[in-house]
Amino acid sequence: MYSFGLFLCSYLFMELMMKIKAMIKSVLLKTNPIYRESFNISTKMDKIMIQLQNIQNMYLPPPSNPTYSKIQKYVVQHKNRQYSAIATDITNHCNARCMFCFNKWGEPCDMSERTFLKILQILPFANEAGFLFSCKFEPSLHPHFLKFIDLIPKQFKKKVFFTMNLVKYFDDETFHRLANSKINFINISLETFNPTLYEKLTSVKNTHFYENIDRMAMIFNKYPLAPKIRFITMILKDNYDELIDIAKTAHEKYHPSFHEFRTPYFFLHNGIDTLSRQLLNRTELDTKIKQLQELNIDNCYYWAETDLEKYQCFINPPPINIKEKTEEQLKYQKINVDPNSHYLIEIFANGKILFQYKEHFNINDIEDPFLFFSLKTLRFAKTRSRFI
Repeated sequence: MYSFGLFLCSYLFMELMMKIKAMIKSVLLKTNPIYRESFNISTKMDKIMIQLQNIQNMYLPPPSNPTYSKIQKYVVQHKNRQYSAIATDITNHCNARCMFCFNKWGEPCDMSERTFLKILQILPFANEAGFLFSCKFEPSLHPHFLKFIDLIPKQFKKKVFFTMNLVKYFDDETFHRLANSKINFINISLETFNPTLYEKLTSVKNTHFYENIDRMAMIFNKYPLAPKIRFITMILKDNYDELIDIAKTAHEKYHPSFHEFRTPYFFLHNGIDTLSRQLLNRTELDTKIKQLQELNIDNCYYWAETDLEKYQCFINPPPINIKEKTEEQLKYQKINVDPNSHYLIEIFANGKILFQYKEHFNINDIEDPFLFFSLKTLRFAKTRSRFI
């Protein structure tokens, strides 16, 4: 009874802290949106809530208790308790410097095995193909790249995928291990079949990309359950005239399960001059997308929402009066969630978590990540229901 009382008190106090935090953010947003980045009370309150969450977990059933198993089974079976994406990066560096990349480069950091094992505890929350083993950086640079893949429980392998560039040399043994990994799919960046242009777009000299992709496809074909190979191709000025050939060659030679053609994302720290020289106007994009669609190649997807005109507006935005925002816009900004979607967890190589684009934690500070995010999903499901 005493244990239950402590759990209940900590839970109620945590709910109160969340409401106070929401009120503070609401007031700051109405006065000056810049405070959202600079105000540090929010971060301090997040740390307090992690400590309270750890206290709660002390009085919840341990993993050996049947009640814990029921909680786990409930989360796995109910889709509204799962996340559309759990995006991790086991490292924060890359061996290419693509001119359209939006990453910020700092001191290299590789995820520790302890951190990765904690992340694996929240795999039940990921939808099918919803766990990004690596999203923004090059995972093969991690010294334990293959070991981490092997650590993923078999029952969750189909939730996992990652993106890689195949710049460095991979031996056949690596491709055999990847082919036998049972993960869902691997995204491969493919901007051109021209080595000279490849060097210009990626700043990589003497790339092993072309020999790697040939051997990878050949070895994967020997494994019926090998991860599916997917391609992502950026639509740029420099490869504009080659895009039709890229689509045909990729389809005929490698038989990808999916091929995405898309335009670059916009971020202020992108090389503005470099990126602007690669962007196309709306007429050029519409023409090329129509030509690609007329090829009638299966499993091709086209995303061309960013163009030169939008980029100019992005880097020179018109002034915005917050008071003129509609009630619907403010409601969307408040919950920061698309009512028709689920939610996002982003985990960085050092263990830091960005939850729903607004809450910050570190998974290394959380004693039981599974129980921590169990309560998180319950709260967000309740919040979501109020806005649907």
